[in-house]
Amino acid sequence: MTIAVIGAGASGMMAALTAAEQPENKILLFERQARVGRKLAVTGNGRCNLTNTGAAPENYHGAQPDFAAPALAAFPPEAALRWFAAHGLMTVTEPGGRVYPLSNAANSVVDVLRFALARPNIALRVLSYCAYQACFTYVR
Repeated sequence: MTIAVIGAGASGMMAALTAAEQPENKILLFERQARVGRKLAVTGNGRCNLTNTGAAPENYHGAQPDFAAPALAAFPPEAALRWFAAHGLMTVTEPGGRVYPLSNAANSVVDVLRFALARPNIALRVLSYCAYQACFTYVR
């Protein structure tokens, strides 16, 4: 199956990586910026808060506190930490359960995701600037 993912931010990169776990899938990842994860690089004052060890449905409040339950059940904080550790990212947990890269640099997270995209069944295309129309350039 050929799958197109529009946007190579954090969610788009993870969607592409998840779809690529099935080797028969061919993933086309499109990004309009010149570089993937550009907004991710500035999150958390440049540190990128990866997760919170206390993230659980009972800690959510508001009109629909159960809204996050399916996502947290499918990919709890422990799974996120295992995934990043398996891809070489060392982390540190601060008071309150906030988890950051040990480097304290969001670019470390961007790099881990970008390197993980280097799979034979993922094609990354970023926007090139053309005179009168948008053109995508094949990156890898």
